Amino acid sequence: MNGFGLKIITCAAVSILLSGCASKAQREKANLYQHMIDETSALHVDPEDSYTLVQRGYAKLAQSDYQGALIDYAQAIDLQPNFFDAYRGQCMAKSHLKDYQGALVACNQAILLMPDDAKSYLNRGVVKFYLGDIQAALVDYDQALTLQPDFATASFRRGIAKDKLGDLQGAVTDFTQFIALKPDHADGYRARGNAKGKLGDFRGALADYNQTITLQPGHSQDYSERGFVKANLSGDLTGAVDDLSQAIAFDPSNAIAYYHRGLAREKLGDLEGAKEDLTIALKFNPRLPKPKLLETATSPQDLNISIFPNQNVFVEATVSDNKFLTLKRVESVSNPNITMTFQFTGMDKDRSMVLSVKNPFGSFIKYNIDMVDVNGNLHHTSSCPVVARGSAYESWPHPIPELRITNFRFLEPEDPGVCTY
Repeated sequence: MNGFGLKIITCAAVSILLSGCASKAQREKANLYQHMIDETSALHVDPEDSYTLVQRGYAKLAQSDYQGALIDYAQAIDLQPNFFDAYRGQCMAKSHLKDYQGALVACNQAILLMPDDAKSYLNRGVVKFYLGDIQAALVDYDQALTLQPDFATASFRRGIAKDKLGDLQGAVTDFTQFIALKPDHADGYRARGNAKGKLGDFRGALADYNQTITLQPGHSQDYSERGFVKANLSGDLTGAVDDLSQAIAFDPSNAIAYYHRGLAREKLGDLEGAKEDLTIALKFNPRLPKPKLLETATSPQDLNISIFPNQNVFVEATVSDNKFLTLKRVESVSNPNITMTFQFTGMDKDRSMVLSVKNPFGSFIKYNIDMVDVNGNLHHTSSCPVVARGSAYESWPHPIPELRITNFRFLEPEDPGVCTY
């Protein structure tokens, strides 16, 4: 599971005309329109002046009064049935209201009236995208860029569509074009970082997320994505935990951030913290995969390792204050700094046995070993402490059907380093 492909926090995710996020120039225009609304009340607007009605419709659109805008556009169309600006306004307002079928009808009419308007193709592409017809959306984005090659928002939207269709390299190309036209716009770096991450270009994704956070700090998702990349790029687990913690600080309900922080903490050996994070993540989003940690982690007192001849066993451990907190049997060594390895080998056709143990920790380890006979009876046998970050070997001059290892513990410096049960 990875952190990519999450919902993009973006103002450019819709066209400038459909976007609810405004640039400084757009806000100034919206303020101008609002001034027009304030100065031109319904009593002063000539109901027979279609142009004024459309201008007031755009003012209402800029103020998110979509229903009010639609009323003005409809009146303008009644007065002037082929009024391009009124249909384009209808397309925008209906899109905001998620009436995508109605928006499509209005967009089609706008393009019929003015087939060389790049923004109308962009708007229709956005509508088709949300209707699920992504291939048709691409055709409209292509046409918008044919008409206006430096149309930054069209490049961005085409990148989003290509990403959705799995053309990740094409998406990166379009996002790069968007960034070239709008180098101070965080959305481009964010989207390109997502695409690069899916391509496995974690170094490139990290650079893009760094720039995103520089330009637009404060978004939980950006820290979440960067934390995921750090964990996968160079094993920067501590940096990953820091970023994911920041993501949670911005959004305490960010299930993905809890989930990946839990996985990073598990790799760092903080199994208790990992279990807490993963439990919270699943509470917020029960559809997330349930990690093995929540299914198999157990206390060191309860862990009972059975190992049979010619078998390898791997046990991950969480350690605090020179004590085992939890132990977990795993299938392979993915975290060598916290994984003990047990290899039980039969020699001379299993007539004699050897147990080798590797200790990754900085203290001596001791445990109890019992031999299990063919009837299931236990027989104590001695074992020697395993030196810090080293190995130990036990041998028996007879067959052993099974070994059972229990009571894992660290030895204190003053404890005798003798081979006992």
